[in-house]
Amino acid sequence: MVDIKEYFGNKSFVKAEHLAQPRIVTIDKVEERNLGSEGETEKKKLVCSFVDFDMELVLNITNSESVAEITGKTNTDDWTGHQIELYASIVETAGKFKGKPCVRVRKISEAPQGASHVDRLHGSENETR
Repeated sequence: MVDIKEYFGNKSFVKAEHLAQPRIVTIDKVEERNLGSEGETEKKKLVCSFVDFDMELVLNITNSESVAEITGKTNTDDWTGHQIELYASIVETAGKFKGKPCVRVRKISEAPQGASHVDRLHGSENETR
């Protein structure tokens, strides 16, 4: 059998449920990895690791474009040392929220006032962060 820590690495991937509060992180590096299971076709993804957070973020196109906009750089090698804020949100497609939790990236100064999308999903609109 395979040891899952060896197979997947010692770090786990950040999910919305890991972010009860937004978290400011410093990018260490971004690398392309095959996240497919053994015997499957390759599933290459960009994975972002952080200097100050043990979890890693699998970058989708939305988060990749957000980091590129924040850093002013489209080459992921140039993202090292930049700080971003990770926060829990809800998947949005064509302007409509789909109810599925996700992790998003924003500039540190872009934190909205009042309830987050996750708070609204759970019915606590009066909560502030």
